[in-house]
Amino acid sequence: TVNGASQVNTMYINTLQLSMYRMILGHSSIISPSYLNNINTGYFKFPSSKEKILLDSLKLGNIQRAIQAYNDIISVVSSYSYDNIMASVIYLTFTLYNTLNSIVDNSPVNFSTVFNKFISDVGILETLEEINEMFIGLFKEVIAVLDTLDSQKTDNVINSVIAYIDKNYHDKNLCLNSIADAISLSPTYVRRLFKEATGKSVSEYIMDKRMEKVKYLLDNTYMNISDYLDRVGLEKSNYFYTIFKKYFGISLSTYRLDISVKGNGGE
Repeated sequence: TVNGASQVNTMYINTLQLSMYRMILGHSSIISPSYLNNINTGYFKFPSSKEKILLDSLKLGNIQRAIQAYNDIISVVSSYSYDNIMASVIYLTFTLYNTLNSIVDNSPVNFSTVFNKFISDVGILETLEEINEMFIGLFKEVIAVLDTLDSQKTDNVINSVIAYIDKNYHDKNLCLNSIADAISLSPTYVRRLFKEATGKSVSEYIMDKRMEKVKYLLDNTYMNISDYLDRVGLEKSNYFYTIFKKYFGISLSTYRLDISVKGNGGE
C-alpha cells in the first residue's frame, strides 16, 4: 500500500527486490514483506573454513565430502539477504575457477570452458535448489577432469614444494604451513601428497636440503659455525650437532678437522 504517486517507484523497487527471495522459497511461492523479518541482518562472513574443505575435497576427488561442504556453506549464507547469497555464489564460482586452474597450470587442460558454461547457465536460474544442482554437476565434472590428470597434478604440487624449499631453505620460518600458504594449498593436502610421492615429510626434506648446504659450505668455505647455520636457516644448538652426526656419521668437529687435514695435503 502506498500513500501517493511519489511512493510508487520506491515501492516497485522494494517489491522487485522482495520477489528475489523466490530463490529460497521456490517457484509459485507467495512472498509478503513480513518474510524480510526472517533475514539475518547481522554481520555477514563467508564460511571460509568450509570453503577450504570444499576445495580440498575436490582436489582429492571426494565428491560426497565436497557436496557436504558446499551444503554447509549454503546453509549459512541462505539465512542472509539475497545480495549476500548471490555474492557468495559468485565468489565461490571464481574461487573454484582460480584454485583449480592453478592446480592444472602448465597442463593442456584448463577450466575456462567448463566455468564459462556454468556462469552462463547459473545466471538464468531463479531458485537456490536449481543453483545447488548446477554446483553439484560442476563438482562432478571438475573431479572427472582432475582424475585424468592425477599423476600430473601430484607432480606439479611436489615440484612446486621442492622449488619453494630450494629457493627458501635459508628462511628460519620455512615450514609446511608457510609453503602450503605460498602455493595456495592446504597443509593437510600438501603433507599427504608429498609424503606419498617422496617417502619423506616436508620437514625432513627441508632438513635434508639444509644439511646438504651445510656440507657444501663446510667443504668450500671457512666461517664460524653460526655463520654457516645462519645461511641455511638453522639455529646453533645441541640439536644441530646431534643431527649433523646422524647425517654424516661423525661429529662436526671431526668433520672440520678432516677437512683441515686434507686442505693441508694430509691423507
